[in-house]
Amino acid sequence: MGKAMGWYWAFFVLGLGVISSYYAGAVIPLFGEFATLASSLVFIVVGGTMMFVLVKARRQQPTDLATSMRSVLGAFTIVVERPKVGTGGIVRVINTLGFYAFVVFLSTFMIHDVGLSTPEWQTVWGTLTLSNIVANVVLGYVSDKIGRIRTVAWFGGLLCAVSTPAFYYVPKLLGPNFWAILVVGIVYGAALAGFVPLNAVMPALAPHRVGSALAILNLARGEPVHGTCGSRARGADRNRRNALGHRRPLCHQHRADLRPAHPGH
Repeated sequence: MGKAMGWYWAFFVLGLGVISSYYAGAVIPLFGEFATLASSLVFIVVGGTMMFVLVKARRQQPTDLATSMRSVLGAFTIVVERPKVGTGGIVRVINTLGFYAFVVFLSTFMIHDVGLSTPEWQTVWGTLTLSNIVANVVLGYVSDKIGRIRTVAWFGGLLCAVSTPAFYYVPKLLGPNFWAILVVGIVYGAALAGFVPLNAVMPALAPHRVGSALAILNLARGEPVHGTCGSRARGADRNRRNALGHRRPLCHQHRADLRPAHPGH
């Protein structure tokens, strides 16, 4: 399961992070921001067409309204019946903040405060996500060998606790040193991949309610993305100071709570 989720997230990040970042970094200087944004419609049309043509959905038996409502309510009652599922959701929120919300103010900080150019920062972020892709696959295999909780705690929690403040202190000490910041980005991208096994841990925490457990996982993944809109309005400066000190220690705090009752995970 860990290997499968590693490959899934590798291709997810390949499109969302690597290709998009390098594409924007190359096209914006030539055509401008608005034209680059408009060109995204081409990718949307191609991707949508591929989904309808290549993906064959399985036929499912229709369900009645009562069954659907029980399924929806089960996604919320599971956190009461299985508190560890709720804890896993909290860890997932912290992880997702690091990928989606962090970049909102980190981009402003690197370009306006540190002094990197927009193409340089696009290259850093693209390389960061490229590192994340490779680590997604590698740590998927590692988690099946050493345990999923250990992978989340040590590769995800510990490495993020080191690399997150490094984004602030390395430029503060070395200035707009592109290569030093690039190294920090590579480490941080690999660290984020340490949370990939959560996708396998959550079903193991509720083996008879897999759908509800995955619903909490998806809910936790979505909330930081919505919160990103508000963080931009509140100002990058305050968010930078708050985030650097408080994000990753929570992952170690919840490590014991996440461990499934049965061994092997």
